[in-house]
Amino acid sequence: MRHRFLWILPIAAVCALLAQPSPAMAGGGAHITDDDATLPAGVCQLESWLTFADNGRGLAVANPACTLKALPRLEIATAVQSSWGEGGATAIAPAVKLNLRSSEEAPIGIALSAMAIWNPSSSRVETVAVNVPISTRASDRLVIHGNLGWIITPAGTDRDTLFLGVQAEYELTPDLVLMGELFSNDGGAAGGQAGLRWVRDRGRIDFDLLAGHRTDGTSTSSVTLGFTIRR
Repeated sequence: MRHRFLWILPIAAVCALLAQPSPAMAGGGAHITDDDATLPAGVCQLESWLTFADNGRGLAVANPACTLKALPRLEIATAVQSSWGEGGATAIAPAVKLNLRSSEEAPIGIALSAMAIWNPSSSRVETVAVNVPISTRASDRLVIHGNLGWIITPAGTDRDTLFLGVQAEYELTPDLVLMGELFSNDGGAAGGQAGLRWVRDRGRIDFDLLAGHRTDGTSTSSVTLGFTIRR
């Protein structure tokens, strides 16, 4: 869910996508706060994004994910991420997400996700995390998401860390969404992120442009460019 917590946190959202029927109103990608949705059964996607921080650090992520027709509420993903700058490293993060109740079917949707971060250099799992995303549609255009997560870092100073996140998504047009979010863990300062998602090809392609503050827990500011394709 994060390596140095918030810096790898976007992978905590690795399983979110495409809450029907409005393709633009969805979490996932470089958004840090997750939503309750999983991919539709039989659909796969590739999320990717680049984050550039003002302290010279950066992050590149490629994240393929699928939901099998035989398991229509379970999404499976494996992200590969590489960071540069101070403490730069490469990691592999397998994850699963189970939609327990969809916000498209009930006033409040809820899911359960779990992931691990494996460091190929040390051949060990550095972080394990679980997260409970909750989503509710406040209006036809506004969706609110909340997250409660627990992060275990066996070799870290803070072995157990609680994560909290909240996000609002507002549909400006059927193809353009404005997003703002705040997030924090119980061992560090809060961060935030805001930006736009442009959806093309009937919801099959997304472009993200985001500006963040303390998205890695230390950097003053960051800019993220994201691209997602699904079939």
